[in-house]
Amino acid sequence: MLNIVFRGNRATYGGGMYNLSSSPGLTNIILIGNTADYGGGMYNESSSGQKLVNATLSGNSVNNKGGGIYNSNSNPVLRNVIMWGDTATNGQEIYNSSSTPSIAYSDIQGCGGSGGGWGSACGTDDGHNIDADPRFEDADGADNNPGTADDNLRLQLTSPAIDAGNNAVVPSGVTTDLDGNPRIVNGVVDMGAYEVQRKIFLPLIMRG
Repeated sequence: MLNIVFRGNRATYGGGMYNLSSSPGLTNIILIGNTADYGGGMYNESSSGQKLVNATLSGNSVNNKGGGIYNSNSNPVLRNVIMWGDTATNGQEIYNSSSTPSIAYSDIQGCGGSGGGWGSACGTDDGHNIDADPRFEDADGADNNPGTADDNLRLQLTSPAIDAGNNAVVPSGVTTDLDGNPRIVNGVVDMGAYEVQRKIFLPLIMRG
């Protein structure tokens, strides 16, 4: 599944997406403003092998567990993913039940980043993870309500998620981001669904 936005949906399990005994590959995906009792953005049940690449989850919420993703007997693979600003009673971004997701080159709020500060409840730290505000342009838009059309999860130029991903995990044939712009700019892919398109300003030469 490529270049999809799941926005403003509601369910008991998996507000944005529910995967039962299935392992979809998801690239350039956004889940925002979805709500559920379990798994605000996504609920995975017996779905090991699922792979999220350059996905962004934000503003999803639950009444119970797993604001971003709830994994039950599931071990998804997360690469170049941003999960920030989701809410839950337990497991703000990720809640795992008999599950150990593999996470690398991702920015996951509350997981501590790679190394000694990593929170094992999030899953397996497979390196190059960070836990820093990704500095979205405007995650909940002018109406301050995540899950509506004015939300903007593109990255500001000061974002720590820029040039922080892994080129090798971008699926073959994926050359653009969710906006249709080049997927890799400046040599290294960004985390999340959008790639920052740096503007180059040439010097102005005045001739007398």
